[in-house]
Amino acid sequence: MNEAEIIIARWDDWVLLQDAVCEVIARVGRKHALGLALINHSLHNEQLELALLAPDGITLTIFSRTECKCRTIYAPLNPLEGTRIEPYEAGQHYVRGVVKLTSPATATPPADRQLPAANGPEPSQSSQSQRQPRQPPPAAQPDEPAITNPASASASAADAGDQGTAAAAAPISKLDAWVAKHGPALAGNQPKEGWNKFYDSCRDDCDGWADKKNGKPAAGFSNKTIERRLQHAGFK
Repeated sequence: MNEAEIIIARWDDWVLLQDAVCEVIARVGRKHALGLALINHSLHNEQLELALLAPDGITLTIFSRTECKCRTIYAPLNPLEGTRIEPYEAGQHYVRGVVKLTSPATATPPADRQLPAANGPEPSQSSQSQRQPRQPPPAAQPDEPAITNPASASASAADAGDQGTAAAAAPISKLDAWVAKHGPALAGNQPKEGWNKFYDSCRDDCDGWADKKNGKPAAGFSNKTIERRLQHAGFK
């Protein structure tokens, strides 16, 4: 029986793993188990690339196809609360590529799939792929900034050689860059100045105030958001 491939999600640039998992699950009707199965299938079948941004915020390791097949993505019902890769590696994981759903050609297409005109020919697989629009990024959670491209331009060729991979050069968000710079000083302990002043210092450095006089953070710079970034980077 012929099979048809339906593109569930596609990312031409690196996206944070947990955001990718959220998008795939949302696009399959919030079916958690199906979404995880699809993204893992794509990872193990060379449709997705996987990379790890080290806690230093600079070194980006892009895993080989063989390494991807030895890793599995796990996520709770709310992927924002703890999406992870096993075996465990410190840092933030990113993916790029495509997640596909393979189904019989006679299966009923989803609502957003183009149907052929009456008595007209079925569009070819290649033409469908050409018309496939780039998938929009998932809607940002309240008070949650979008993650930008992960790598830093300062990664050296020597670092890439040691890791057996190339480091991509692209900016990261102000908040992630600040966390990468100041997070190592925590070493699992509270900052000397206390958490409130630590968070205020982050907002001062990153223009993260909506109304500093009244102590109102800008969107994406609440204490909870900064704390979550520290946890994702392995500093808390």
